[in-house]
Order: sequence, then C-alpha cells, then structure tokens
Amino acid sequence: MLQATWTDSSGDSDDWHHYDFQLEDMTTNKLSTFQTQDAEFQIAVVSNRSYGVTVRSVDFSGNNTPWATQVVHTSTKDATAPDAPTNLSATGTFTNIILTWSHGAESDLSHFVVYRHTSNASGSASQIGAAVKEFSGSLAMFIDTPPDDSTYYYWIKAVDESGNESDFSVVDSDNAPGVETGVGPGTITATEIADNAVTTPKLIANAVTAAKITAGAVETDKLAALAVTAAKIAAGAITTVKLDADAVTAAKIAAGVIDTEHMAADSITADEIDVSTLSAIAANIGTVTAGVARSSDSNFYIDFTNKYLKIFGENITIEEDANDELDWTEDSTTYNATLTASTTYTPASLCTHIQAQMRTEGDNNTTVTYSPTTRKITIANSTLTTLSLLWSSGANTDLSCGRALGFDVTADDTGALTYTGDRECTLRVILGDLS
Repeated sequence: MLQATWTDSSGDSDDWHHYDFQLEDMTTNKLSTFQTQDAEFQIAVVSNRSYGVTVRSVDFSGNNTPWATQVVHTSTKDATAPDAPTNLSATGTFTNIILTWSHGAESDLSHFVVYRHTSNASGSASQIGAAVKEFSGSLAMFIDTPPDDSTYYYWIKAVDESGNESDFSVVDSDNAPGVETGVGPGTITATEIADNAVTTPKLIANAVTAAKITAGAVETDKLAALAVTAAKIAAGAITTVKLDADAVTAAKIAAGVIDTEHMAADSITADEIDVSTLSAIAANIGTVTAGVARSSDSNFYIDFTNKYLKIFGENITIEEDANDELDWTEDSTTYNATLTASTTYTPASLCTHIQAQMRTEGDNNTTVTYSPTTRKITIANSTLTTLSLLWSSGANTDLSCGRALGFDVTADDTGALTYTGDRECTLRVILGDLS
C-alpha cells in the first residue's frame, strides 16, 4: 500500500475545487490520475516496485497549478511466498516435452522456475529455465528439449516481485522418443534419397500436399513432358496467388483454350484491365453502367447509385480568432485549448496537434486520430468517467474548431468516451441528388 501526503494552501481559497493526484509505475511507465479533496491519497501497489507521485490543485473553473515535483518511492518487499503452481502436466512429443500448469492470482507474481531430473527427487533437480508468467488465462507453459529419450521428471516454482519462491509443484514426467533416434525434422534431405526411389505406389493418397512442398522446389526440369495434365489438377487448385507475375503469357496458352466456358462469372472486372488497353477502343460500346467514379487521388468522387458528387481538399485551415478554439470537459473539469493557426494542416498533422494540446491541458490518455478510409476525425479517452465536447455550450462557441474537424457544432457531443466526426473533415463541396 502506498500513502502520499502533502501540504498546500490552495484548499483555503473560495474557488478551490480538488487535487489531481498522479501515480506513475516506473517499471511499466503507466500513468494513472485520480481526484481527491483531501491532502493525502492511499492506493494499493505492487511490492518491491518504484512509483513516481505528484499532485496539483484545480479550481472550479478548471484552472490548475503546475504539477508538484515528482517524488519516487519504492514499495517494500513482502515476505509472503506465492502459492505453489498446480495441475502440472508433462506431455512428450517426438523431440520435446511440453509442460503446462496453473498459477495463483497474486498481483506481484513475477515468473516461474522450471526444474528437471532423471528420477523423482526434487531435491536433486536442476534448474533448466524460467517460463513465461502467463500463457492463457491462469495457465502457463514451457517447452523443454531433453538431451535424450529417457523419462524426465519436472517441478515448477513460482517467484514474486520480491524474490519470494513458492514450494515445488507436484511432479509429472514423460519422455521424447525422437531425441535418441536423431530422426528429427529436416534429417532426411533430398541428397539422401536415390533418384526415382520415391514412386507413386510408395505414397499414401494425398500424402504430398502444397504445405509440404518448399516454395520453388518443383521446377519444369523436374517434371516429365506432359506429366501434369488437366485431369491431375484439382478444380480451383491453380489460383493467381500461386502464379508468378507474368508467368502465363499469350505464347503459353494454346489457341482457343480460354473461352467463356472457362471463365467464372464476373471474373474479369475493371480493376483487372490495364487502363491503357481501353484507350484503343473506338467503337460504340453502348451503355456503360457504373456505381462510382473517382479521380486517381479520390478527391473527386461521383456516386451514380446514390446520385451525389463530392470534392475533397488536401489540407485543413485553422485561422486565429476564427476557428482556433476547443472547449471540452473531462469528468467534472472544463478545459480549453487554443490551436496554432495554419493553412497547411493535413488531417493527420492537425490530429497530432490537437492531441498534444488536449493532453497538455487535461488527461494524458486522450487520443485524436484520423481515418484515411472514412476521412473522419475521432476524439476519445477510455480512461475517463465522462468526456464531453462543448461545440455549442463552450465559452468559445463562436471560435470553435468543430466544423473544421467535421463535427456538427449545433449541439455538444456528450454521453460517450469516443466521438467521430459527422462528416469528412476535408470535404469542400457536396452536390446532392444529381438527377
């Protein structure tokens, strides 16, 4: 348990509201911020770990003092050993022995130590490695490669952050028969097999699959003429991902082989036809049906189905005393940030700037991101209790940047911790029903 106390005269002020207490885990660099109206704060922490603490005062208007100088404290070691691991299972494979076990729910659990011996005598066992803390839920795992195919016995100990070791787990044992024979994966190579030694009658049906053939292993000089016929190729076996670029050329296709019966419906689409190929078409091709037409940079967009046109820009402009203010609340505190004016913000760079401003003024976990797919900006903070964007009720409504970010500024965004713009942030022109 960590308890911090401090002295401060801000609490005597009429408009003082609360303290922000910040805890930093120096091992994981995780920052946690809490509110309190007492000049002290107590919180459970992990034993034998360093933490940095600091505090600041906040008034009713959301104004705050600078953070106090951070104080670093190392929590005391505990003397209680963790519970011994349970449900140890040793399972032998061809060349390995897989160990799995269950562990306790101690918050300061650090790691496990694995012991091995040729007989059931834990006192004579040797340490062979430290396993991961967690594999899946409360289960942990370790894979051992023993020196031979003898039966080996295993035990596990749990170790906490203070270095306390548990008792040995129960024992389990098994062996790996493939270790002694030396016939492991990759042992038999092509140079050790005589030419023509592997024939069709010696292969089980479906024994040779694509997953068992090394990329590039089957070349044309290793195939007899006409050895591969259509009858020997499963339907759908040859797909575009299995063909080298430009591997199939016109010279390699017999005349008349490809006709409409050999083409799947909708298999040839516009994105599979070279644009330059269509430039040679001069004949009357009748009616062309299209769903969407767009420019190469996607900034000019026509949706024929829904009958609208959109034009997008590349940059977002923030003007001083025009649209450079952002008001928001985090829990019960209201904040304001003034953005730096610029005509060259890209959506991504503007998001980076706004995120830095919001983290400077408020909580350090706020994120501001841009999606190139939807062209929309998202503001979020999953660590707060409440987050509101004050587009219509903030102190700087007339100067709000919300419209430039793609948000509907006629009403505040409240009631959630994640807000995405109502429209694309770089949208310049939209024309509705084109009919």
